[in-house]
Amino acid sequence: GAEEKEGAGPSTPKRRRKGDRTEDECARSDDAADKSTNAHLKFDISIDSMREVIAAGGIDGIRQLGAVEISLLGLDEKKPTKVIAADIISRGGSADNRIIDWVGKLNPRDRRTLRDNLVGVKKSISDVIPHGLFQPKDDQLLLDYIDDGQRYSAGERLRAKLFIPVQNSSRMLTDTAAQCIRSILFNYSVPLSRFPGLMNCFAVLLLGVALSQTDLPSVPTIRTRTYR
Repeated sequence: GAEEKEGAGPSTPKRRRKGDRTEDECARSDDAADKSTNAHLKFDISIDSMREVIAAGGIDGIRQLGAVEISLLGLDEKKPTKVIAADIISRGGSADNRIIDWVGKLNPRDRRTLRDNLVGVKKSISDVIPHGLFQPKDDQLLLDYIDDGQRYSAGERLRAKLFIPVQNSSRMLTDTAAQCIRSILFNYSVPLSRFPGLMNCFAVLLLGVALSQTDLPSVPTIRTRTYR
C-alpha cells in the first residue's frame, strides 16, 4: 500500500461536544458573573450610588454599606474572609462573601475613593436627620450607628449628665450625681482619691469608651458636693 506522507495536509478540527464553550463564551460568562455580583450589590464606589442604596433600601441599605465598610477595614488589615464575616455578623449586619470579594477586587485607588465616600455618605445621613440629632461621626462604623440608634429606641439611654454650670465656678455636680457618688463612697468604702479612676473603669465597661478629663469629676469637685 501507499505510504502516508508526513504533513500531507491540515489536521482535522476537533469536534465540539455538547456543553463545551469557546474562549469568547467563557469571557462573556465571566463578565456576566461580575455584573450579576454588582447587580446584587446595587452600587459601586461612587457616593451617588451609595445614596441611591440608602434611598431605596432605608436601614437595610445602610446595613449593606456597613458591611462594605467593615470589609474594607478588614481587608486593609489583611484579615481572612471568615473573620471579616464574623465581625459583620457580630455588629448586626448580614455577611455576604460576594460583598467582601467585591471589595477585595478593588485596586488601591478605588479603595481610597470608597473609603472617602463612606465618610461622605455619613454626612448625607446627617443631612436628612432634623435638628442635628443622632448624627453619625466620621469614625463611627455604620453598623454601630444603627445598633446605637436601635438600642436607644428600645429604651437604653446615653450616660447621665453629671455637671451643671454655676456662677463664679466652671461647673458643679448635679444633685442626682452628687447623691449617687456619696452613696458609692460611703456604702462601699471607696476612697475619694480613687473614685475618678474607678468611675473611668466602669465607663469603659458600660459605655465601651473611656471618659475624657473634662468628663470626669475631680476630687475637689466631688468633695465640695459630698462632704458638706
